[in-house]
Amino acid sequence: MGEGGSRVRAVLDEAMLADPGHWRPFYPEDPGEAAYARAWSRSDRSRYYWSRPDVRAAVDRLLANLRTSGIPAELASQYLPWLLEDGVPGAALPALDPEDVCRAAVRRVLEGYAAATPA
Repeated sequence: MGEGGSRVRAVLDEAMLADPGHWRPFYPEDPGEAAYARAWSRSDRSRYYWSRPDVRAAVDRLLANLRTSGIPAELASQYLPWLLEDGVPGAALPALDPEDVCRAAVRRVLEGYAAATPA
């Protein structure tokens, strides 16, 4: 991470450590296991922290950085392969707005839930 990086993951973890009430009862007591759970748990206890000003500022910084540099093709191929049509381009994907990509990713997840729900 270069100078001016968003530090989203670190800022989110710092926020969770500063106010552990939303996650501590649900995660292991071992500090290492708790740190892993804060970063990777599918129970998504981090949802309680996204609206905090410090975390929101880090997210805004990440989005601004991605708008400036474009979404790296390596990142897209690993986490968002549906963004790429015919393989991985060799450069960033500058034409895609990061907020639009976030919305599209959430929409894809919600479509999966909607398809699994009986009508």
